[in-house]
Amino acid sequence: MAETHFRYRVLAGYSGSTYTVRGLTLTKNWYYTGVAYLPVEFDQAAALQIIEIQSVSTSLLGPGYEDFGAPTVLFPKTFPLFAFPSVSAIGTVNDGAHTVAITVPFGTAVTALVASFSYNGSAIAISATPQVSGVTANNFTSPVVYTITGTDGTTQTVTVTVTVANNPAKDFTVFSFDAVGAVGIVDTVAQTVTVTVPNGTALTALVASFTGGASVKVGATSQTTGVTTNDFTNPVVYTITAADTTTKTFTVSVVVASTSSKVLQYFAVTSPVAAVGVISEATHSVEVSVPNGTTVTTMVAQFGKTGASLKIGATTQTTKSTANNFTSPQLYIVTAQDATTIKYTVTVTILP
Repeated sequence: MAETHFRYRVLAGYSGSTYTVRGLTLTKNWYYTGVAYLPVEFDQAAALQIIEIQSVSTSLLGPGYEDFGAPTVLFPKTFPLFAFPSVSAIGTVNDGAHTVAITVPFGTAVTALVASFSYNGSAIAISATPQVSGVTANNFTSPVVYTITGTDGTTQTVTVTVTVANNPAKDFTVFSFDAVGAVGIVDTVAQTVTVTVPNGTALTALVASFTGGASVKVGATSQTTGVTTNDFTNPVVYTITAADTTTKTFTVSVVVASTSSKVLQYFAVTSPVAAVGVISEATHSVEVSVPNGTTVTTMVAQFGKTGASLKIGATTQTTKSTANNFTSPQLYIVTAQDATTIKYTVTVTILP
């Protein structure tokens, strides 16, 4: 029995140019044969189109034989390219499974993504809605089914599934020792945290509160914010693992303040909204801006100080706990270990 071969001809393309399609080198208007079936493919970038002319037996494949009658145009009705240029994401096309899998960066809103694509066929739609590359927006919260219509009128569905990448964040955003009212200075470039604690603080069993990453360890020991104790007599190296499994290390160094130190290092509102204050050492003032509509009568603040205590009037302030009325500016008094004091005026402004 004669072996069945297939012939293909390049119908469009740059005259005299060669193209490689699935391992087969083709040139415009040349004829090719092969025992393996070569799926029809459209290369948009090269303006190249391949059609199956006819299957013939080896006995018919003589030199110059071109009389195959009317060619049968066979399109696989697939996506050679599917991408979301706005987020620099390119899909992986599986012709056999009729699927496209595409991962977009963390934080991408997928409810109105515009796809750029090329397809093999005469028309493309989602349900009854025609799709235009680079124009039509769709909601990819769930898999979206495209229907591609071939030139012969047959159709093929292709399911596009969008996955949002895991969060790559792995920086400390806040690092503090709440028991002594100390907040660290985080340097994400140098990958360091420097915390100044009040004079007299014991460093051998400090409990850190922190935010950042999906998990945090010191060596092989998992860290729980506000719970795990560590000895900070020497710098401690923390390893932060992001949700996408990438990691980053931070070296935490603790400095004990002098007996006369009385600095308000950090001030932020944590409730009912989150807002970080701007501290001016020159004027001993703190300015905090909050959104319009914020209730300022019972605001809770997080702060870092180098002194032994922090008060408003005679009321001792506890970080992340004490509520105050900021309808008017509040005067915070930082008292050093040697009993000297300094006052900071904290003003909360409601934005228009």
